[in-house]
Amino acid sequence: MTLPTTAHSAASYILDCSTTGATGYAAVSGQYGLNDPRSRGQVWTVTLQVKDTASDGHHVRIRLLTRRYEALDAIRYWTWHPNYDGYGTTRTFNTTAQDTVDGVSGIGIEAATFEGTRRLHSCTDWA
Repeated sequence: MTLPTTAHSAASYILDCSTTGATGYAAVSGQYGLNDPRSRGQVWTVTLQVKDTASDGHHVRIRLLTRRYEALDAIRYWTWHPNYDGYGTTRTFNTTAQDTVDGVSGIGIEAATFEGTRRLHSCTDWA
């Protein structure tokens, strides 16, 4: 979902998805919007949250996904942020993202349930 913006305000995007055992959420903002050529190379402020929604002994993770301007099928998969704290807990991660090579034309998240390093279930959402 994209929040409305004006020409003089920052661009903000809210993303969320749910899968078996995990719920992910992100708030992403930058000076310019995704379809604005001035956004190339800008630093995006990112807040990620992941909640463990199943009492199943698995841990959950969330990561940021970005698409590049010149190669729209090229997705950058950012670092996973884990929540090992167990059922009912939410972890919040504050970070930034920047693609200085080509800029960001799309922003997404992936939330997932893991057993060790094996991804069991996942979901995505894109702005």
